[in-house]
Amino acid sequence: MKTRALPKLQAWLKIDGNTQAKLAVAASADPGLVSRWAAGMLRPGLSYREAIEVVTGGAVPAIDWLTDAERKRIAKAKAA
Repeated sequence: MKTRALPKLQAWLKIDGNTQAKLAVAASADPGLVSRWAAGMLRPGLSYREAIEVVTGGAVPAIDWLTDAERKRIAKAKAA
């Protein structure tokens, strides 16, 4: 699924010293999960999204894992 977070995560992982392994340890996530997140195969669950935001120093905001359709649905609910 296309989200705003994926390119941000991929960019963060390209910064010297940032690795999928380090993210997995810091976020208490299985390395296989991190690999699938970085490849765009899966989106992390809510608690992992929050952990990723913290670990990346805000470079990958939790809210950015939402798809455009999800964002529209939330905006519509807020407007109701």
